[in-house]
Amino acid sequence: MRRVIVFIIALITFILLLYNYIPEQDGNGGLGGGDQDAGGGQITVFVFVDGERKEIVMRKDSSLNLEDIPTSGKTITGLYYDPEYKYRYMGEAIGQSTTLYAKTGDGETGAFTSIAFTLHENESMTNPGYSGIELIMLTLDFDAHFATYPSAVNRVAFVSRFDDNFFVENAVIVLYALAGAEEADFSVNEVRKAGATLDVNLAFRSGAEAEEKTYLLFAIEVKKRDVSGINKLTISVIDTETGAKESRYYGDPTKKREAEVTLIIGADRAALTVPLNYTVKATDVPRREYYEDIIIYEDAEKTVPYNEPLKEDKVLYVSCRLRVFTVAFIIGERVEFVTRPAGMVLSLDDVPPQDGETYIGLFYDERFRVPYDDAPLTGSTVIYVKSE
Repeated sequence: MRRVIVFIIALITFILLLYNYIPEQDGNGGLGGGDQDAGGGQITVFVFVDGERKEIVMRKDSSLNLEDIPTSGKTITGLYYDPEYKYRYMGEAIGQSTTLYAKTGDGETGAFTSIAFTLHENESMTNPGYSGIELIMLTLDFDAHFATYPSAVNRVAFVSRFDDNFFVENAVIVLYALAGAEEADFSVNEVRKAGATLDVNLAFRSGAEAEEKTYLLFAIEVKKRDVSGINKLTISVIDTETGAKESRYYGDPTKKREAEVTLIIGADRAALTVPLNYTVKATDVPRREYYEDIIIYEDAEKTVPYNEPLKEDKVLYVSCRLRVFTVAFIIGERVEFVTRPAGMVLSLDDVPPQDGETYIGLFYDERFRVPYDDAPLTGSTVIYVKSE
């Protein structure tokens, strides 16, 4: 009996030890960490902040938030995969233990400090049609803003992060800035609130190697309670190379939000004005009811079909067939049939001539009470001809 009791006690002890067992973690990760799993679906991310290593345990396949990083009062302006700050962490889900490097700003933060997340994108876009700054408070407004966003680089991050749950307590400041040919290393330095005004301060470095102008996008996550009552948004910039500061609209005011489209239809030209990032469709062709089998092409030879959103003014080429309708002219007891193209306005010259007859009018009825009103042809029709 005693052996049975001892066996039962030993078995219970073993089960309890097994249940509470936590494997010892090996924190010696090199550059990029390793692929250790902290257990229970968790991973360890090491973040170096000004040379000091911070260890963060987080859920596997989730994003790292800036507020999760202890900084001792320092402002983090970006997270990177390398110590030279070349390859930026864009908020993507992290699937294994890794190492990141935090870029920090100088001095204390401004009055408004809850920049939880900055998504930065640098695109060489000819004319993206965006400039300036916007505060987005609702999911519907966010979806509408990015419905025709010209780059797919960060769409996955947008969708996964800024969903309905996010906008319950949070908002997004969307900022666009045009970087000059010798400007580089743009980052959000701080966000400052003064009364009803919210200012986003950008830092950049001048004197960089000359390149093409590029457009920068920043999506900054803030708390709704911190931006309540805001009715004015401004952008200020500081040059970290020279220390020069300026407060102005930092975008390109010459950027258009519309594109001028020229449609070549046979020997004719038609002009359209449409929003940038809009895709021209067959239904946009002027007087389309007069044509059929409409196809729009990129080239005059009509070999490359057009189907891309517009980024700039463009000439497009339309292949189509003019619709043709039958007109029955009733002249007394005689009926004459002719075919005429859609959109044509009929005249007495369209009536087949007859020796000894002079045509003096076209009518919709046989008693000649409702005159033909020069309406363009949109279908087959019957016209009564008055003669003498």
